Amino acid sequence: MGGRTLDLILDYIRQTRTQTGLRVQAHLVTEHYATGVKVSDDAMDALSLQRRDVCPQWNYTIRPRTDRCLN
Repeated sequence: MGGRTLDLILDYIRQTRTQTGLRVQAHLVTEHYATGVKVSDDAMDALSLQRRDVCPQWNYTIRPRTDRCLN
């Protein structure tokens, strides 16, 4: 995908606003990441995931864990 197209996509994403005023940040990462890296079952279990009825593998909310104190 050309740089010009990526810039256009990023601009569209950055213009996204919710009804309550939430703004979206988007950054292009050009680094290469290793494939096949697995997340442990313990790490996945520690996430506070709320899966949605439609496409639950892709459509979910991650909420802050309540077992940690934030400083």
